[in-house]
Amino acid sequence: MKGKEFSLESSDRYKKYVDKNPDALKKLNFDMGQRRYVLAYINAKRSVVTIRNSVMAETGRDVDFNALVEYLEFLKAVGWIVY
Repeated sequence: MKGKEFSLESSDRYKKYVDKNPDALKKLNFDMGQRRYVLAYINAKRSVVTIRNSVMAETGRDVDFNALVEYLEFLKAVGWIVY
């Protein structure tokens, strides 16, 4: 994570991005719980596969790899993560 913001949904960057791209999250088919677990496992050391496996273990539900990559791209576009 970049900066001192701790709530993605409360950040101005997130709100502005979602206002401009209202369907950005809808097409990912991730619920709020899955998105929060993804955020919890991002630490600049874990691979996408490790994050996916961890979220599946936490939620007991499958996480589509491509959807996860798209969500990470969303987070990058919002400015929440960099890579």
